[in-house]
Amino acid sequence: MRFTTILLLFSITTISFSQKLKDVVEEDYDLFCRNEYTVLKKDKSVKHGTYKSTYVSGNPRIEGYYSFGKKDSLWIYFNPFKPIVSSRGHYKEDKKVGVWQYFDDKEQPMHLYNHSTGVLNFTTYTDTIKTHILRIDDSLVETKISRPAFFLLGEKHKMRIVRDNIVYPQSAIEDNIYGTVIVSFFVDKYGIAKDHFISKSIGGGCDEEALRVVKLLPDEWVPAIYNNALVEAQVSVLITFQLN
Repeated sequence: MRFTTILLLFSITTISFSQKLKDVVEEDYDLFCRNEYTVLKKDKSVKHGTYKSTYVSGNPRIEGYYSFGKKDSLWIYFNPFKPIVSSRGHYKEDKKVGVWQYFDDKEQPMHLYNHSTGVLNFTTYTDTIKTHILRIDDSLVETKISRPAFFLLGEKHKMRIVRDNIVYPQSAIEDNIYGTVIVSFFVDKYGIAKDHFISKSIGGGCDEEALRVVKLLPDEWVPAIYNNALVEAQVSVLITFQLN
C-alpha cells in the first residue's frame, strides 16, 4: 500500500512540474535558423527539456536536452550544408563528457575523442609541423611532441567560420593593404583557447579584424601531449586579405 502511495505522489509531482514549462519558438535571423525549446515558467531565462534547432532550409542544425539551464545527455550537431551528423556525444553539467564522435562533410569518422580522459581514440588529423611551441611553467619551449593541439571540428569548418565572418576593413582597401595576418594563441590542457595575439601584422585594421574573427572559433580543441602529459601549446591561424 505504501509503495502504491509513493508512486501516486511521484506521478502527481511529475505532472505538476510539467505544467510549469513554457514552449518557446525563436527565429534567429543571424544564423538563419529556428530554435524550439522549453523554459521554466517561473524563470524564462532557464531552458529545461528538449532543444531543437533547424535551418531555414529545413535541415536539422542541433538536437539536444537542457537540464535547468545546462546542456545534458545526448547532443547531436549537424552539418550546416547537408542533413548529416557533424558531431555527437553527451554533456553533463554543461560540459562534454565521455567519447564524442566527429564526422567530416561526407559523414565519415574524423575523430573519436574522450573529453573526460583526454584520450584520442581515433583521428584522421595529420600533423605536418616538425616542432611546436609549448608553454611550460610560464616558459616557452620549442620541441617535438607526441600529439599537437588541433581543432576537433576540422580544418574546413574552422576556415568556414573565418570566411563567413571576416570583413575586409575599408581603410585597408583604401590604402591598398593586403597580405596574410597570423593570429596565434595557446590551447590549454582543457582544450580552451586563450591569450590570443598577432604574430604577423599587415596593419590597416586587418590585424584587429583577424583577431576578432579567430576569437569566434568555438573551444573545440584537442590539447597537446608532451612527455605523456597534457600541456599548453601554441596554435596559429593564417588569414589572407586579398584585393581583387
